[in-house]
Parts: sequence; structure tokens; C-alpha cells
Amino acid sequence: MDNKLDVYSGWINNIESILFSENQIKARIRELANLINKDYADKKVIIIGLLKGSFMFVSDLVRLLNVEYILDFMSISSYKNNVSTDH
Repeated sequence: MDNKLDVYSGWINNIESILFSENQIKARIRELANLINKDYADKKVIIIGLLKGSFMFVSDLVRLLNVEYILDFMSISSYKNNVSTDH
């Protein structure tokens, strides 16, 4: 079985509805890249993604960019009363 299907098999019974199709997401990323390419054609763009959730989105986006860019990622945690809520 395809690894992609193995990962999703645990989730499939918990999905109530799909908000956006894969094609809709790809189209919107293409639109965003086109806007960035147009608006920042003569500038260097700084792209900062928040780990871990933005990784796939950012990688898809930068593949479509024709402008010069700097890419980096940040990892953040939330704290309440000096205790991490990331557990």
C-alpha cells in the first residue's frame, strides 16, 4: 500500500467534510505566488514559515516564485504560568 494512504488511513474515519480540495489549494498557492512575483519583481522577499505547520505550504509557494527571496523557519511555543502547553 502507498505510504500516503497508510498515513491517512487513521484519519479517514474522523473526517466530517473537506473544506478545500487539493486542486483548490494548489490554485490558491499559484495565485499567491503570481501576486508576489508581480508585486515584488524588483525586490528581495523575506519568507518566514512557522514550524511545523507551514512547511508544505511554504515549500509549494517558493517553488513557484520567480523573485529573489530569503527563506527561514521559526519554531514557537506557548507558555502559561511558565509551563509549556506543548505536550
